[in-house]
Amino acid sequence: MRVRVGPGARGPLSRRPLGTLCAVRIAVTGSTGALAALALADPSGTHHDLTGPAALDLHAVADVLTGLGERPVRYTDVPPPALAQELAGVGEDPWWTYAYCSMFAAVREDRWSAVSGEVRRLTGRDPLAPADVLRGDTA
Repeated sequence: MRVRVGPGARGPLSRRPLGTLCAVRIAVTGSTGALAALALADPSGTHHDLTGPAALDLHAVADVLTGLGERPVRYTDVPPPALAQELAGVGEDPWWTYAYCSMFAAVREDRWSAVSGEVRRLTGRDPLAPADVLRGDTA
């Protein structure tokens, strides 16, 4: 996807929260050893939903970015057909346009709004909040 720099983000998510944001602590803290051990162990037949500490909608994410940056960031909700048209208008590959629009449809159906305790259970640490990840805090 082409990235445009500007004062905001646009998408068809309305106020749907994302629990999957910022399970990044696993990758940035040294907790990777716990996950490596899990990956190298015999199959457990279980599924692990790795999430951040809270489900945030993109308006809240924009607020976090505003608090960390030098200028305000805002999220603008865009109807799904308008997003597809906008992506096509900037030359995005049709397959990627479909992929993004399908992902956003799943978010609108609240498929990614749950928050789990799996990061803590697997690593012994709570996942970082988005602001902590963006600041580079890894403690």
